[in-house]
Amino acid sequence: MLSLVITNFTSYVVIRRSRIENTNTAWTSSFSQGQEIVIPLKNGEGAYMCDDETLAMLEGEGRIIARYVGENPNGSRNLIAGITNERGNIVGLMPHPEHAIDSLTGPSADGLRILHICPESDGEVMSLDTVAHSASKSR
Repeated sequence: MLSLVITNFTSYVVIRRSRIENTNTAWTSSFSQGQEIVIPLKNGEGAYMCDDETLAMLEGEGRIIARYVGENPNGSRNLIAGITNERGNIVGLMPHPEHAIDSLTGPSADGLRILHICPESDGEVMSLDTVAHSASKSR
């Protein structure tokens, strides 16, 4: 099984619509299946690549949590914008929800629903990195 992130076709900020494919994760449970959200992409790496076996597994198990809508902004396979682990407690997401938390400073506030307050955080907003680190320590 091979999975990696490579350099994007473009290396500038792109405001892009993504469609939520899986609402069974801690990060996407407040969205509706098929809901379109607006969150920026803004770095040079992030095109999701994997071998055919991994792609078939992710598709078959419903582990793709978001896809880009319309033109593929970075060359990701099957327009993949985000994936999750088997348990749905860890998500890898290319768009940057932290840059879509206020309509005044970003394209939308859709990112707030991804970076929601987690009950286990005692009221603190937890980033994906924090959750991933906590999950790896609890194993």
